[in-house]
Order: sequence, then C-alpha cells, then structure tokens
Amino acid sequence: RAKAEYTAGRIKSAISILDTWFETAVDIYGDPYLFTFYLTLLERDGRYESVLNLSGRITDGLFETSWMDRLYLIHAESLYKTGDISEAEIYYQKILSADPDISSIGFIRLFSIYKNDTLKQGGIFDKAQVQLSGHPLMLNKFLLRVGIDSYNNGHYELAASYLQRIWRTSDISELNSLVPVYLAKILVSEGDRIGAADILSSYSNSVLASDELVLYTLSNMLVEDGNWKEAEGYLKDFIFTFPNSD
Repeated sequence: RAKAEYTAGRIKSAISILDTWFETAVDIYGDPYLFTFYLTLLERDGRYESVLNLSGRITDGLFETSWMDRLYLIHAESLYKTGDISEAEIYYQKILSADPDISSIGFIRLFSIYKNDTLKQGGIFDKAQVQLSGHPLMLNKFLLRVGIDSYNNGHYELAASYLQRIWRTSDISELNSLVPVYLAKILVSEGDRIGAADILSSYSNSVLASDELVLYTLSNMLVEDGNWKEAEGYLKDFIFTFPNSD
C-alpha cells in the first residue's frame, strides 16, 4: 500500500502507512528494503531528524553492501541538509565506490564541500572520472553539477571546460537544457553574445519539445541585442508554449 501511495505522489500517506508498520514491527531492521524505503520517504519529506534518529543506529555490515550504500547516502543527505557538513563528508566518502547512481551524488556533494580546497576538489574530480567513466549519463550529471557550482563560485573558465565537454560529447537533443543556458551565460560574460545566441538556438532547434528556460533566455538576449525579427519568432513560441509562465 505504501508503494502505491508513493507512486501516486502521496508521500505523507505512504509515510503514515509505514509509521504504523514500524510501530508494531518486532525488528525494524529485519527488512532492508522496507527500512530503506521508509528512510527515503522521510528524507524526501524533509524529516531529516527522524531519518538521523533511525539511520544513526545502523552499524557497519548490518545489511549487505548495496543496502548499506543507500542508507549511507540517505544519512549523508540528511546531515548535509541540516548543516552538519563535516559529518556528512564522512558518509559521502563511504559511498564513492558504490553504484554510479549513488556514488555520483557523493562526488557532486564532496566537490561542493571542497570548494575552498582545490587539491581535494581535484582529487574528487579525478576519482569521479574513473568511477563514472563507463556510465556517460552519470558522468554528465556530475559534470553539469560541478560546472554550475564552478560558475556560481565565479570560476567561469573552469565551468566552461566542464560544460563544453558535455556539449561536445553528447547528442544535443538529449542534453539537459541547463548545459546550453550556462554556456550561453559564460559566453555573454566574455562578450560573445553571438556565440551565446548560436548555442541556445542550436539547442532549441534540435529538441522535439521547446524548453522554457532556453526560449526565455534566448528571447531576452535577442531583444537586448535589438534583433527584433528573430526575437519575435522565439517570443511567439515562448508565449504559445508556456502561456502561464511567470
């Protein structure tokens, strides 16, 4: 029942069902699937203290490695989101050899945590490239997040190198729209507004469905540059496709 409620988007209802189950369970650690599912729901609902109260009792080796890795990730995320960064770092380190869907999050978080330590940050980047090398989607997810982090920290050249790697090695139609948007922002900061518009229009013309952020950014850029005729077409597309956009 809890799984059905979660699938239907009713997280609180799913948690309530599992609350009842765990209140009557003889051993809440007896079923690693249910225990992990329960903690996942609590974490997604923002109930981080509840997660930590339960996951903090787990000892190394309580479950097989695949379950332990997922529990370490949930524990680390709850620590991170409650501001206990130093403790979260310990648990993110524990999952760097886990499956890519788990380890990629650890690499992303640690890269951000080490933003003031270029040596540690470089070490995390190198490990991520090795660990995620056979999983291009996970590697691109990592490169995108570290690219955005680098941009937000003012390291535009570094951010561009990460984002350009995704742009060059991926099918444009399958790219996350944040890649061309942030590349365009970097090009604008360098004074290359034509290059920025080219990247955005290339992406927009290559995807099947229009992207709100890309159309908005491109339209604004063309208007600011006085390219009214081309801007008109994109603005019409934007207004027609996203009539309720703010």
